[in-house]
Amino acid sequence: MTYSRYNEDFYFVGSTYAEPSDNLWTKIAYVDSFVKPRFIDGAWIEGATLEELAEAKIEENKQKDLACYNELLKTDWYFIRKQDTGEDIPQYIINERNAIRLKYAH
Repeated sequence: MTYSRYNEDFYFVGSTYAEPSDNLWTKIAYVDSFVKPRFIDGAWIEGATLEELAEAKIEENKQKDLACYNELLKTDWYFIRKQDTGEDIPQYIINERNAIRLKYAH
């Protein structure tokens, strides 16, 4: 049996195979976070509606888009320089930007 522990925000803190020493451990595993959790029959379970889960997915995608934007921002000046002076963009920059987009694709 695996026991898992979650903090006050219901984020995964750790797990153990040994019998836990306090009642803050639950018999549930393989979940990193919860949306509107409920404590039922000694375990935390997902308590969100389908609409709330869809909203959470939209918010997750917004966060991915922002992270992608922030990473791409570092090399945007190459494209401005290309527009202003005509100097080519190094291929490794184009490859790096493509990898960033793939990393955050959803």
